Amino acid sequence: MRVPLFRPAIREGAVEAAARVLRSGWIGSGPVAEAFEHAFAEYVGAPSCVAVSSCTAALQLALRVLNLPEGAEVITSPVTFVSAAQVIVQEGLRPVFTDVDPETGNLDVESVRARLTDRTGAVIPLRYGGGRATSTSWYEAAGKAGATIVEDCAHAAGAAYKGRRIGSHGSFHAFSFNAVKNLPAPGGGALTLGSDEHEARLRRLRVLGLRLLREVEPDRTSSNHLFCVLAEERDSLVERLREAGVDSSVHYRPNDTYELFEEQTSPAPSASRAE
Repeated sequence: MRVPLFRPAIREGAVEAAARVLRSGWIGSGPVAEAFEHAFAEYVGAPSCVAVSSCTAALQLALRVLNLPEGAEVITSPVTFVSAAQVIVQEGLRPVFTDVDPETGNLDVESVRARLTDRTGAVIPLRYGGGRATSTSWYEAAGKAGATIVEDCAHAAGAAYKGRRIGSHGSFHAFSFNAVKNLPAPGGGALTLGSDEHEARLRRLRVLGLRLLREVEPDRTSSNHLFCVLAEERDSLVERLREAGVDSSVHYRPNDTYELFEEQTSPAPSASRAE
């Protein structure tokens, strides 16, 4: 008998649910994603859950909201998918690799303690192979050094320790819903939180916008992606459309108004008027 490396177990109910989402016309973040956030948070016993595009995105957003100083050290495992280390570098931080426990594949607690310094801002332990942790000693060690634990739970959806689901022990827990994971999907991830302190900012950070052509030349055919209206009384128009049963949205806040680009800002009156 051949034993495949992996084979997703997709029940017929899941197929039907996916079909309902596709037929709804709302295949991005919407009511189903919101319902999943509530259900997954309840499942792991966490106060809240923020759905994102991948476990990698979840790890990066967690590091982002910690506001660590540039060059701060982040202790992590060398035995994990490379993106877990890449996001540390991408956030302007320094990865510090520690040894793993040969029996569990998780970060070795004594190795973590040996590498904790006054420059350590966070520790990212992977729950290797399914969350076979025998303790939560990482939290004790990191706490004494003033570092925050950001758990990489990519392998650990459904795992538990002493009666508590993995995903409820600390401040940040990043999950993966990659096609080969325990809870498979075409992609996706989630961040479960120990409190609502960072939830609002995380929800803002996960949203990205795309800029569209503002003019259509006569020999071009539109995809009719958006029907755009420029109005003097924008908010009033939005409210009247809503009352008439027509949904609308604002596209976009001009990029030059973001703090990130304040040094690159130059006069753009037409863009400002479209806000």
